[in-house]
Formats: sequence, C-alpha cells, structure tokens
Amino acid sequence: MATPPLPRMYRETFGRMFPSLTKQELGNTDKNAREIFLALLKLQQLLQAKLKFPNTPIVVSGHWTNPIEKKQNENTKIIIRPESKEEGFNDLKYFINNLKSYKKNGYKITLPNSISLKNLYNNPNLLSKNEQLYRSIFYKKIYDLSLYLKDFKEIFLAQNILEKAAEKLQILNKNWGFKIFEKYEIVLSLSGSDVRYNIEKKQIFYLATPKDLKKTIPCYETIIHEMVHIGIDQIIVGKYNLNHLEKERLVDLICMIYLKDLLPNYTEQDIKDNPIDEFIDENSILDNLPLAIAKFVEKYPRK
Repeated sequence: MATPPLPRMYRETFGRMFPSLTKQELGNTDKNAREIFLALLKLQQLLQAKLKFPNTPIVVSGHWTNPIEKKQNENTKIIIRPESKEEGFNDLKYFINNLKSYKKNGYKITLPNSISLKNLYNNPNLLSKNEQLYRSIFYKKIYDLSLYLKDFKEIFLAQNILEKAAEKLQILNKNWGFKIFEKYEIVLSLSGSDVRYNIEKKQIFYLATPKDLKKTIPCYETIIHEMVHIGIDQIIVGKYNLNHLEKERLVDLICMIYLKDLLPNYTEQDIKDNPIDEFIDENSILDNLPLAIAKFVEKYPRK
C-alpha cells in the first residue's frame, strides 16, 4: 500500500503557524547552541577522565553532573562536591561577620563579587537586620553550579594523586598517630580563604576560582598541604605548642621529604633556615615524628 501524500499547507497558513525567528531570536538560539555545545564538551572531558580514574566517585548535587554521578566506592578516600546553597550562605555570613578579625591577622578572605552584596560588605551590620533578604539574593543571584565547574574538573583530574597521598599518610597514622580521615570531603566554596579544613566534619574547603583567573599552585598540592595540616594539628602542633612559622615549616618539610614523589615541584614557603629543620628527615617523619618534635622543643623551650 502506497504512503498517502502529506497534506498541503498554503504558505500564508504556514507562516502564521511557524513564524520565522527574528534576528534577536536567532542570536539567542546561536548563544544557546554554543552553551549546550560547551556543556557537552565539558561532559566529554569528564567522561574521558573517568576512564583514566575509574575508582574515583563523583558525588555532586546539581544537574550538570547527573549523567556521570556514581555511588561512592568504599575504598575511595576522596569525595568532591560543591557547597549547597545553605552551606554557601552560611559561609558567606560567617566571613562577613568576622572579616575585620581575619584582615587584622593578615588573612586574605575572598567573598563573591556581586554588586548586590557590595553594600553589605561595607556595612556588615545590615546582615543581622536583613538576613532573609541577603539569603534570597545569594540563592537567586549568586549561587550557580557553573561557578564550581572549573575547579571541580581540575580536582577530579588530580584524584589519583590525592588518593596516593591519602595512602602514604595512612602509613604515618599507623606508625605514630598522624590524623587521617576515613574519607576526605573536598567542598568547593565561594567564600573564605584559598583552603581551610574542619576536623569535626572531616571536610576540606577549597575556594572556587573565578573563571578568568588561574591559581598559581596546583589544586592537588594545596589540598595535600591541608591534609598534612590536619594530620599534625593535634598530635604535634597542639601538644608541643608550635608557633605559626614552625607549624608551616613542618608541613613544608613533610611535603618536600616524605611526599616528594607526589609533589616533586612543591612550592616551598619563604620560611627557610628554621631551627626545626635539623630534627626532620625522612626517617624521623616515617618512624616517630612526635619524638623528633619533642627533642626540638627540649632544645628550644616554649616561652
């Protein structure tokens, strides 16, 4: 049986039912097409990376990761996700309220670049009076998952290095009590310092970089540096009352000596020639770092 011919439609009727796009609409269509293409390209890159690191989970809320979302592997130590809206606003609120204190102590704090919040940054007292207003502004005008995508991809591609670092640090945990997390949750944030941690929540907060900027230090180096801070925070820094420079130098030495295979180009801080150096080598780090630090504070008593 032959296929019946399609019904004819007069040009005028067709024009009324399917009007041509205006020049502006064509421009918007092109823009939308480009955005879709870029999103697909990014997804392709993530999928290619997934083939290289199949054991790396992607546990992230948001529509742009759903196609490759995977349940957490019980052997995996690293989890990456962007902050939630609520977490993001609570962080913003905390840093606005404590901005003066951080600046006074020389800490660089980054806040979302927004005209809507500029007045609030200059007048933090407005937050307590209009918290719901500013929460709404953050939720509707600032929070956008695309702002986290660049750093998410970079950390994701460095997962194998982070996993190996977690394995090596686990050896120190067994040898002398270096603190490790069962899972390190890397939370991308829009507010705060470049990186910080919360021991109680077992989280490392990593500041999302604006799209037009690039960090000079690789993300994996920054995160591993923070993992080392977590490991010695209580058992060494707190117990032996190390000052800031001693603490930072000790972290540098652990990264440069014990983790040199993972961080061959580690960015050493400008605090060389610290007296703590003479007590630290690969054996002391591996076997009993608290003992080495005990000898250090015996020679250089705390004031």
